Amino acid sequence: MDITKEQLLKRCKEDFVFFAEKAFQIIDKSTNQRIRFKLNRIQRYYWDNHSKFDYIIKSRKGGVSTFNIARFIHKCNFFDNKRAIMLTQNDDATVKMFRERVMPMVRNSLWPMNVKIKESEGMIEFLDTGSTFYIGTAGSKKFGRGSDITDYHFSEFAHWDDPEVLTAVEEALMDDAEGVIETTANGINFAHQLWKKSIQGNSRYKGIFIPWIMDDTYRIKGIQGFNDITKEEKDLIDVFGVDMEQMAWRRKKRKDMSQVELFCQEYPVTSDEAFISSSAMIFDWVALIEHEKFCKHQGWTGLLKDMGEEVRFYPVDSGNLKIWKMPTVGHAYVIGADIAEGVKNGAFSAASVIDINEMEQVAEYHGHIPPDEYGDSLFNLGRFYNNAVLIPEAWPGCGAVTTQKLIDLKYPKIWKREKSDYSHKTESMLFGWETTKRTKPKMIHKMSEGIKDFAFKIRSSALIDECRSFVYDGEGMIPQEGCFSDRVIAFAIAWYVASKYLQDIDPENKTFRSMFKRGIGTGIVSISHFKGNPAVRPT
Repeated sequence: MDITKEQLLKRCKEDFVFFAEKAFQIIDKSTNQRIRFKLNRIQRYYWDNHSKFDYIIKSRKGGVSTFNIARFIHKCNFFDNKRAIMLTQNDDATVKMFRERVMPMVRNSLWPMNVKIKESEGMIEFLDTGSTFYIGTAGSKKFGRGSDITDYHFSEFAHWDDPEVLTAVEEALMDDAEGVIETTANGINFAHQLWKKSIQGNSRYKGIFIPWIMDDTYRIKGIQGFNDITKEEKDLIDVFGVDMEQMAWRRKKRKDMSQVELFCQEYPVTSDEAFISSSAMIFDWVALIEHEKFCKHQGWTGLLKDMGEEVRFYPVDSGNLKIWKMPTVGHAYVIGADIAEGVKNGAFSAASVIDINEMEQVAEYHGHIPPDEYGDSLFNLGRFYNNAVLIPEAWPGCGAVTTQKLIDLKYPKIWKREKSDYSHKTESMLFGWETTKRTKPKMIHKMSEGIKDFAFKIRSSALIDECRSFVYDGEGMIPQEGCFSDRVIAFAIAWYVASKYLQDIDPENKTFRSMFKRGIGTGIVSISHFKGNPAVRPT
């Protein structure tokens, strides 16, 4: 059926993909020849999942920028008074983007376009619609101010010197504006912070991750298998379905890279892996993916109040206590606590509650609170969970204040360290946990083993996030820049002490027998260690 010129014009205006694949041409990378523009797998995936404002973390190349160049040209050609901008990380990238991608797409378009190209200004004017398309460098805070921007694309945002340009552009947006941020990762920086907000629903942007395995060009065809498969490669096969052609490409790319430690940043398979950069994750990333499936968003948020005879929970949306399971009669609990100064915008105090009978995290405290007041909160938390064993981090930092408060309140079960010949002058100085160069590797290693072996269930997705950004930096184990580790430390303390009690098994205990069958936990001979003693310590 023939269509009229008016019908064709209407469809080209309303159907961007139809127009782009009919009108635009690009240069094929393998042949260096001009070919018809056809959406690849990544571009199709993005188009199917795009929103008004998107933030894309991706591997190298993929064609996202090319796709949006085509979108902006289409908009400027068919719609009046569009002000589209594309900003890159430096002047060289801007010139290359304009000369090698934007200008050729306009000039080689099979649909005639009435334009004026101002190469020195990095601008194309669309004379029939009064629209403009500008390509520039993100080098000035003033950029975008006073302009009525309708569409923007930020390329390699994580590599910008001045991220505040984003604010300037956002302040100049029209009501119907649309925007895209796309970038490869660049460690833990401003781009990572915005990404976390985006995937948590706390920014205007929708987070979209595009792994390297989605790129059909990242494979060596004809490869059917290997004689040797590493554990890391087996994880990629089992978890992400990487095939042998993709694995062959991955091996070759890693071999060709002068800095192979940057492979995960340049070609990530998960968004968390992308931001690890040259640092090394301490906790097994495959296991964390599985643990994340057990995280619960349902539960209760609120605070505890001491009512004299009992401690009661009150739901409050702004509360610092998250509960996934209320206390169970007859169950034993341990609570590890990381203690900060309580300064606003500083480090957080955190506590993690582990149910020993079920081997799972049941509650988590996280907030800014003065150390002495934190003692009151931990006192209530411990009483609420059946007089749990409390393990406050007494050193380093201000934990001694919190620990002393618990002693003054006569909390019945404060964990107590073994006495040494050289360290502590008084008995009270033995209460609480000491994080030192000797104990920190032990407790983190114990937690790492537990995560890998699924010895417990983690309910906090925030704890999983902290685990992913807790790394070796060449000198020690620390959170990456811009991240925190308070939840990690609190859980590690709790698990280290708890695991000391889980060395003997009661064969008649059906709960623990079933845990062994599932491979997710161990049992304890007696919970007497957790009952009735003013101070509790491993035997």
